[in-house]
Amino acid sequence: MKKIYGLIGHPVKHSLSASMHNAAFIALGMDAEYQLFDKTEQELEKFIAQIKKPRSVISGLNVTIPYKVTVHDLLKGSLSENAAKIGAVNTIIIEEEGKERKLIGENTDGPGFLQALDKDLRFDPKEKIVFVLGAGGAARAIIMALGSSPEKIYFTDIDEEKALRLEADYKKYFGDNRIYRVGEKDKSDCIKIADLLVNATGAGMKDTDELPIEADALHKNMYIFDCIYNPKETKLLKLAKEKKLEYANGLGMLLYQGIRSFELWTGVTPPEEAMRNALNEALG
Repeated sequence: MKKIYGLIGHPVKHSLSASMHNAAFIALGMDAEYQLFDKTEQELEKFIAQIKKPRSVISGLNVTIPYKVTVHDLLKGSLSENAAKIGAVNTIIIEEEGKERKLIGENTDGPGFLQALDKDLRFDPKEKIVFVLGAGGAARAIIMALGSSPEKIYFTDIDEEKALRLEADYKKYFGDNRIYRVGEKDKSDCIKIADLLVNATGAGMKDTDELPIEADALHKNMYIFDCIYNPKETKLLKLAKEKKLEYANGLGMLLYQGIRSFELWTGVTPPEEAMRNALNEALG
């Protein structure tokens, strides 16, 4: 019977995950398919409960905006050490245990980000100043993956509850002398001294989205990483290009976290080139 994998989120129609995973299944000759599951907040918990049932055809899932923290909370007590530390889940591993199915929450975003930072942007965060826009699931994975490597990590989010939770969780693992929660008033001044600016919000996915920062906050020695990959160039990346800065979109992060998810689900290392080609083709 064909195995079904997929992505839960809302919305998900913009996602390229199906393209890269299905390319890997075809290249490996596996009888499997990756699908997109667009679920409202009201549908999410019921959908997770259905997957636990023995007859469910779903064998593994990814989680995207805006449910990474929500799914973490739903799977409490069944999280990897990494997902528990990050406080967000982007990958669900399903284990068959007799008549029961066990769902384990994992997070591959952090390792995927660090790999993309190294391979795509050629940036080493050690002893650098990093500014992260956001405090949601992606931001949590990025900041926790950076850990104690940077000299300072500044971050900001309009949702104060999310920001406070992230700040407290980081301090629990890495101490309180590196991370700084920034308000709107001080945002530009802190960005101006950063070596790396990371956009871990959804700002930029739509043409109507405003630039998430003040344009004059970018300086000539700054590196820019935007977790958004569709469109290829957000307003932030277009500005970085105009200012001749080093920049990367989130395509590499998507690829590398996807490779790790695939390995966790199947026990097989997928063909990176086939997945990358599928992503580039899907983006045109």
